[in-house]
Amino acid sequence: MAYVNGVTTANVAEARQVIDVSKQIGEYVKEAAPFSVILQRAKKDPVTSWKFQWYDDEPIGMRTQVKVANNNVTGDDSLSIDVNDATIFNVADLVKVGRTGEVMRVTAITDTDTIKVTRAFGTTAIAALKKDDWLYNLGGAFAEMTGAPDAIMDQPTMRENVTQITKTTIKGSGTLEAIRLQTAGNERNRQRRKKSLEHMLKIERALLYGEKNDGSTGGVRATGGALSFIKTNVMDVNGILTEAGMNDFARLAWSSTASSPTKLLCFSPEVGAIINQFAANKIETATGDEAYGLRLKKYNTFFGTFLLAPTRVLELDYADMMLALDIENIFYRPLKGRDTQLRVDIHNPDLDGWMDEYLTEFGLQVEMEKTHAYAYGITG
Repeated sequence: MAYVNGVTTANVAEARQVIDVSKQIGEYVKEAAPFSVILQRAKKDPVTSWKFQWYDDEPIGMRTQVKVANNNVTGDDSLSIDVNDATIFNVADLVKVGRTGEVMRVTAITDTDTIKVTRAFGTTAIAALKKDDWLYNLGGAFAEMTGAPDAIMDQPTMRENVTQITKTTIKGSGTLEAIRLQTAGNERNRQRRKKSLEHMLKIERALLYGEKNDGSTGGVRATGGALSFIKTNVMDVNGILTEAGMNDFARLAWSSTASSPTKLLCFSPEVGAIINQFAANKIETATGDEAYGLRLKKYNTFFGTFLLAPTRVLELDYADMMLALDIENIFYRPLKGRDTQLRVDIHNPDLDGWMDEYLTEFGLQVEMEKTHAYAYGITG
């Protein structure tokens, strides 16, 4: 397709300047950009400044993993165990080793990744600990007439993002606006319809895989998209996505206790075709049922329900990817008074023509990062 700087009668096909054929040219449907449509309809929260902040307060974890294998099988009350996160424990907490069943009791917290324990506090015998063994906090066990344990407290983490100004311009000659076209009547109205969807796709890309720039150098700001916030739950499929692999991804997506029961699954058409091959009988389509204003299919897993949202902007380098987004923890943040608007006749007065512009100043707020996930490397 050839692109030109403005539309004139010279670069509009002659056949379209005739009457009585089709009144409309097929345009992209709203499902082409489901993520931005859903956020704008259901999760909009305007801001009053170009920079906005929020605080994440993740639930305190109740499980961690062994960091370094430990083959000591003695009953030493001061045995040290290296773990990924010792801050989830308190003195007197009972710790269950998932693989072996052994229960231990914490006697001291040495530092952020080391605990001391009494082995075999229950009936299960001592066994060697392997690296990555899961350890579950069963809560404290205290003798009668004992004092209160230390409080495990944490502070919420501050996050921030900025608004991005996106523009899509439409212009043409005065003559072109005055004549009727065979395809869609008024060319200006046709271009407005087409460019509005082009504008929406730009926003969809920014909301999914944009990266933050606060404009401190150059004055141009860019908002950070969902991918830039998701750091914890990332899965490299590195090959063919199977039903078992999809279950692994679902387990990852719902690994946080703060997760909602339903997540939006954004994916490319290529990934959608792969999912359909092994999950066709698990995908539900409810006639007339809409979620967030769109008719979305559902894929039920043991861990929760995915609302399927194929998006055209996950293409090429992003075609091997899918994102599980907890829609309860994501917000569309337009600057107040600067959400998507059509600015009409913004051309200079001496122009024999017209110029309109779609303008949006918007940002994205991604809360509770551990309630979201993405997978990449899906090849078939």
